[in-house]
Amino acid sequence: IVGDNWGLCCNSLHYLDFFYGFSGSKKLNIIEKKKFRWIKSKRKNYYELINGNLQINAGSHCLNLYSNKKVSEKTYWLKVLIKNKNNRWLIVEKPGENIVFHKGVKKSFKAEYLSIRMTKIIFDIIKNKNVRISKYKDATVNYRPLIQFFENKWKLSHKNATVVPIT
Repeated sequence: IVGDNWGLCCNSLHYLDFFYGFSGSKKLNIIEKKKFRWIKSKRKNYYELINGNLQINAGSHCLNLYSNKKVSEKTYWLKVLIKNKNNRWLIVEKPGENIVFHKGVKKSFKAEYLSIRMTKIIFDIIKNKNVRISKYKDATVNYRPLIQFFENKWKLSHKNATVVPIT
């Protein structure tokens, strides 16, 4: 996952969900390959990490999260590369347009905002429909290593902190 201004602290858990689905492994090893730095986020009193590289390993699978420098609030792009021995998919997200490249074919689509998608999922849960999302208990266990990384990173520069101000 590579991008400018994509909110690594806020959004990396979504990509971790996909990673768990692909890898099937629950044991993570997290390595800060290039040091991040904290900046104020667009949300008041919250922070984000930028200019770094986080590598998350699970068995033979690897998830790399790159957060480039924050250019401006209006600059946003994200590239998601998924590959294995036989296939390669590239997803490019830009404002108003998402593009998937696979086997020489380019397809454009408009993704729903998460707030809209989650509203539909909540209504499906209320209607007792089968919904394919992580159970709360599983999600908290799965996210713990990444959240622990954020906490440790914050406490390097804020020794007495009891919370990490990320969204």
